[in-house]
Amino acid sequence: MSMVAAESVAPSSVSDLTLCLDVILRELGWRGTPRQLAEATGLRDPRDLTDLRNAMANLGFTSRVSERRMRDLDPRLMPFLFIQEARARAG
Repeated sequence: MSMVAAESVAPSSVSDLTLCLDVILRELGWRGTPRQLAEATGLRDPRDLTDLRNAMANLGFTSRVSERRMRDLDPRLMPFLFIQEARARAG
């Protein structure tokens, strides 16, 4: 699995990462049990990208972080998690 993200950027909420974990595991064909998932996540929802990657590692998957532009993404890296870098608002 490839993770594409900026190191300092976190998704907007914990539920976003929980939903991402579910989708990524399904796309990877993971057929584990709810108990295995709970053990892999430490009985809590992932709070940041590190928690998500640790849960994936606990389930036997590898990942890496790299910074790329959307237009430069290679479909062969799928499934991946793209986290857009937050931009400062003018105001």
